[in-house]
Amino acid sequence: MAKYPSTAPFATVLWWLRKKSGLTHEQLAERAECHPTTISLLENEKRGPSLEMLLKLSRGLGYSAADVVGEVEKEVERLGDS
Repeated sequence: MAKYPSTAPFATVLWWLRKKSGLTHEQLAERAECHPTTISLLENEKRGPSLEMLLKLSRGLGYSAADVVGEVEKEVERLGDS
């Protein structure tokens, strides 16, 4: 079980947007100014994102933070966690 179960929707969206963008962990980490391990921890639900990290990841993926949060909200609804 994930350390932070509420991070599942974010993890799914991060993975999906990264894959959709054609980026590796390393490429996204460089764009978001973080370590590739951070990307892995977030995608594997071992860590939840801070607001600062959400903003950096959004920019690195080429999306607004609002768009990313909107996708997370859709995933929450899809999973029935609302």
